Amino acid sequence: VITPSPGPIVTAPIVTAPPTATTTVMVDRPRYRSRTWSTTRGVAVAIAVVGAGALVTGAYFGAQADDLQGQSDAICPTALCADGEALRLNDDAKRSAKNANLALGLGGAAVVTAGVMWFLGKPDDELVVAPSFGDRQAGVSLRGRF
Repeated sequence: VITPSPGPIVTAPIVTAPPTATTTVMVDRPRYRSRTWSTTRGVAVAIAVVGAGALVTGAYFGAQADDLQGQSDAICPTALCADGEALRLNDDAKRSAKNANLALGLGGAAVVTAGVMWFLGKPDDELVVAPSFGDRQAGVSLRGRF
């Protein structure tokens, strides 16, 4: 509020800026990019490789048990046998069969665990940066989940 006082009244001219053109650049909205790998998925692959190795080992011991049992049965085909070699082969076959069962069980469990970890270990969407420009202005748009 201006109160007049004695003396001349001076008015200042109102200065307005000349109109300027505004340029707006439309930039696509930032999009999430989905990655395939995460730490959990890397561990899942390692567990799957170990599980596959255990399955191969189990298959080897299973084939060995079958072969040893066949050799034992060739020497002594009946359940009652007094031949020491046939009994040793039979014991070795049972040991190999036990190892095969153990390796196949652990290998199967490892492969199933790896599959669950792969599907549950989906990586988060990554941060996407998008530039934006205008008349005498520039900016950056960030989008992501925290």
